[in-house]
Formats: sequence, C-alpha cells, structure tokens
Amino acid sequence: MKRKEFWQKCDTKSLERLLSKTKNIATFKNIQAVYLKAKYNMDAKSIAQITGFSKGYVWQIHSNYRNNGQESFVLGKKGGAYHINLNKGQEEELLAGFSDKSQAGHILEVSQIKKKYEELIARPVHKSVIYRMLGRHGWRKIAPRPSHPKNDQIAMSSFKKTFHSWCKMV
Repeated sequence: MKRKEFWQKCDTKSLERLLSKTKNIATFKNIQAVYLKAKYNMDAKSIAQITGFSKGYVWQIHSNYRNNGQESFVLGKKGGAYHINLNKGQEEELLAGFSDKSQAGHILEVSQIKKKYEELIARPVHKSVIYRMLGRHGWRKIAPRPSHPKNDQIAMSSFKKTFHSWCKMV
C-alpha cells in the first residue's frame, strides 16, 4: 500500500482514543504526530513545530507507525547497559570469592579485586569500574577511625599545655 493510501485509510478514531487514554507525555506526542498526519494530512515540518520534534524524527515516527501499527507507541526505557563487561550474575560470582575474607574481618584491597576482574575480561580497566561494581552490590568502603574512641580530649589538651614546661626541665 502506498503512503498516501495508508494515511487516507488510517483510523483516526482509535488514535483519538489513544490520545485521551495516554498519561506519558512522550507517548502522547508520538501519537499526536501520527494523528496530525492522518487527520489533517499535515507535512512533517508543521508537525515538528507543533510537537517540538525534529522533522527527521517525525518521519521516523510515521515510518514506525506504518510498519508496526499501534505497537510503535509502546516506548521502552531509554538507555541501558550497553558497554558492560560482566553481567550481574558474573559480578556476584566474582565477589563471592572475596566475601569470605570480608565476613572474617580481613582487609580487602581493591587492587586484588581489580586483578581478578581483569583476568575474567582479559583486558585492563580503570579502578573506578571496580568501585562502581562494588557500589552496585552494596559493598562500601570502611576505613579505620581517625582517633581512638576512648581518648580523652581534656587530658590531651592539658598534656599539650604542660608538656613544654616539662621538657625544659630535663
């Protein structure tokens, strides 16, 4: 079927129902772009000005609607893990070897985890990759306290005041 025939035979009533039911603004604008073409036979430039899309994106919406029908309005999430090295299961498996040490209270070094990670994927990675992986799995950095919990601030300050006079005597 040619494009003109397709748009002439397009069911605008179902598009109107979809417009009234949708709650997502991105989906609404996509349906609106198709509705304006089907009902008023507007060109892509005019539709782009109304919807705020580019002319090329309006053409893409129209093409997608001609090929897939109303299923084209079901938008998936944008983005994703396009450049992952290991999936979540593999990461958990990697960290399982280190969890025994951490549960026993031993100090873990990120460099050891990084070495194991690089062995698995067979290429070097930046240490931030390892820190992000640890964060994804709920691991956190625990550092020693900066001071002892039982230290006495009053005794320390009095020692500082009297220390100089004591060392002059000797």
